[in-house]
Amino acid sequence: SEMCIRDSFLPCFASKKIINTVAISQDNPFIGLRMKECNQIFEDPSNYNLVGYLIRKWNISYIFISSDSLYVHHNFIPSDSGYIWRSVTFKYRRWNCHEYLKFFDLNPYLKLVYRDGCSAVYKTIINKEKRNS
Repeated sequence: SEMCIRDSFLPCFASKKIINTVAISQDNPFIGLRMKECNQIFEDPSNYNLVGYLIRKWNISYIFISSDSLYVHHNFIPSDSGYIWRSVTFKYRRWNCHEYLKFFDLNPYLKLVYRDGCSAVYKTIINKEKRNS
């Protein structure tokens, strides 16, 4: 495990089920479906019911928000068992970073764990019983 200097670096933690990464197989329709659906969390953060639904459906534990206003938007094509990722485009967020983070701050399904400027980490607070339903 890495040593972390307090107040200088994000405290170390392990994570699973990364939903937005380019190091995935482009031909995995299950991962494509997960990415396509979970991207809605970042594209419409004001839709708290949808965010809560996706957190439960995909068993999401943490959400990371970067400070960059430009993000990678994945483009998908339908397949028999989901979606296959085919290309990416770059898009700008519709809101400035403070407006964007406010959506996540006010989300009843999230708890702020860490913030530095316009970057933040949120822990989901939906209990396990609700996640499995």
